[in-house]
Amino acid sequence: MVIDKPCSDQIVAGMTVTHAVEGKWLRLMASLAGAPNLEWVIDTFGKDLYQTAEKEGLSVYEYIEKLIQQVPIGSRGIIYHPYLLAGGERAPFVNPYARASFTGLSSGHTLADILRACYEGVAYAMLDCYSHMPLSVAKITVCGGGAKSGLWCQMFSDVLGKTIVTVKGEELGAKGAAMNNAVVQGFFKDYEQAVANTVEADSFFEPDLNKTKEYSKFYNLYKHTYEALESSWRIREKALND
Repeated sequence: MVIDKPCSDQIVAGMTVTHAVEGKWLRLMASLAGAPNLEWVIDTFGKDLYQTAEKEGLSVYEYIEKLIQQVPIGSRGIIYHPYLLAGGERAPFVNPYARASFTGLSSGHTLADILRACYEGVAYAMLDCYSHMPLSVAKITVCGGGAKSGLWCQMFSDVLGKTIVTVKGEELGAKGAAMNNAVVQGFFKDYEQAVANTVEADSFFEPDLNKTKEYSKFYNLYKHTYEALESSWRIREKALND
């Protein structure tokens, strides 16, 4: 989120850093892991998906999205918390002991349900981060591996109830560094001109507010569950290291 001055909020998470543009700041609230959660779920639970997808002439991600579109919102009651990395979580709360989890599993669930729960869990984490921001937003730009999935971007839009925009190109962090260099060397007179000449929107996703309402029920469950699990994370850490 671009802001005019550092916020005096009480949110003890995320970061506030100076923007490249003079007089602007960035308020960051970034969870540690997004798309890597999906890669881990596939490699751990669904290695056969690669062969099945190949037989159908699809990439593994295309095949997975074909599967999860048959699963209703809420993944038939499975909730996934995407706190996958060894460092725990840094936003919207800071807890080095936080860990990923699936809850609500039963013998009636399938791999498709688990996969959809992963997609939804990452979307709920995004909503959780934006819910802890000091200001509201109307539009969110998404980039990186997850942005290649139209289904996931539409899910982000539906979960957050906001417009999602993707931009053309890849390795956008490196592109930003190149843009900084181009402005400093005078190829562009300012950042506005640099953006106007190098950044182009790719796709827009508008929220289905009926789905937003449906997702909100499961987001409430997502939050309630991780808050209830928080004390167990420390107990787990102690049990492992005593």
